[in-house]
Amino acid sequence: MRVSLTQVGIRSLRHAPAQIEDVITSGNRVVPINEFRELGPQGVAALLPEGSRVYVSIDVDAMDMSITPGCVSAEPDGMSYADLRDSLKAIAVRHDVAGFDFVEVNPLLDVRTGVTSYLGALTVVEFLGNICAQPRWAARRLARPR
Repeated sequence: MRVSLTQVGIRSLRHAPAQIEDVITSGNRVVPINEFRELGPQGVAALLPEGSRVYVSIDVDAMDMSITPGCVSAEPDGMSYADLRDSLKAIAVRHDVAGFDFVEVNPLLDVRTGVTSYLGALTVVEFLGNICAQPRWAARRLARPR
């Protein structure tokens, strides 16, 4: 079984090009934000064979810094909420999601509004709903011994 990592939405002034090359040389894929915008949500989901078993780690710093004040390493020119939501839905439809997480929210920075925490909670609930809405999920539930 081949295991690889696909990173989507990468953009930063905090790393050297050699770091990205090391990731790619190791057999992983990096999809910078400009390529993400060209591919769109369906294109991102299609990077892996349909039905692939995937683990999705959602790092809040993929989002644009204007909507994530509670992110330690926020960067400009990131994904919008719609970009993330639609990409996660496309992944849920096309792949067998084995698990997921939402990381890098810092509540101490998310002062006054809690908007980053809210965005994280909404993302988790919507992604879980999209995963559970797939026919393969219902088939698993029906196949369980009672």
